[in-house]
Amino acid sequence: MTAPHLEPVTLKSPLPTVPAGPAFCPFENLTSERAQIEWARCRDWIKQASDQCSAETLESIEESISEGLCFFWAGPDCAAVTRFEDYPNGKRNLTVVYVGGNLTTAMREGLPALEAFARMADCTGVAVLTGENEKVGELKAMGFGISLVSLTKPISREVQ
Repeated sequence: MTAPHLEPVTLKSPLPTVPAGPAFCPFENLTSERAQIEWARCRDWIKQASDQCSAETLESIEESISEGLCFFWAGPDCAAVTRFEDYPNGKRNLTVVYVGGNLTTAMREGLPALEAFARMADCTGVAVLTGENEKVGELKAMGFGISLVSLTKPISREVQ
């Protein structure tokens, strides 16, 4: 499978305006005062999620959001980082790269917002990356199906 191509995305319409409150809402960068407040409140959840798979540092995630490669979503007791992935076959997914805090809230309350956001960007699906096997059953119950399984084996830098 060819790796997806990542670049800033222009949506058909601007991000939806979301009133202040407990809604699950997207931020396309961290420049606004509200985005900074929400990021400060939620960043530890995202750090825990990124530490679990050790793919990126919190600083690189912040940079990706600032560059428009990823979107930050804030919920009342959860947070997520998403990105668009464009594949050679013409399909595009909105992928939840990191989700932290309460996964049930993030997916049950946030999924309608994620799906609407994905439709605005001509996506064919919403994908969720998770490093927790116990979350797979919960996600399947919400209509997700397994499309890819990735297993990682840590290796030492020393030749044995």
